[in-house]
Amino acid sequence: MNTFNEYQIYQNSKGDVIVIIGYQDSVPVTPRLIYDGGDALLLYRNPSSCICMRNISPMAREALQMVDEVIVMENKNSENGRLYMAEISRVKSVASLIS
Repeated sequence: MNTFNEYQIYQNSKGDVIVIIGYQDSVPVTPRLIYDGGDALLLYRNPSSCICMRNISPMAREALQMVDEVIVMENKNSENGRLYMAEISRVKSVASLIS
C-alpha cells in the first residue's frame, strides 16, 4: 500500500467530488474509495494497487459524506493522465485496515 501525501480533494459547483492524485502505472479495475468519515481514506485501484491518503481536511470529509462516488483524476503531465469514477464503500474504521 502506498501512502500519498500529495493529493487534492475538491467539490465542484454541481456537488461532484474530485480526487486528484499522481499518475499510477497500473490500470484501475473496479476502483473503490474506502472511507469511514475520518481523516484517512483508501483508494483501492486493483488487487495490486491501494493508495492511502491521510490528513483529509474537514471540508473534504463533509463533501465525501454527501456522495456515493467520486471522480478520480490521475495527473501525469499536461497532456496525459487518467480519469475514472470510484464508488465509495463506507466502513467502520479505515485505521483498522491500514494497520
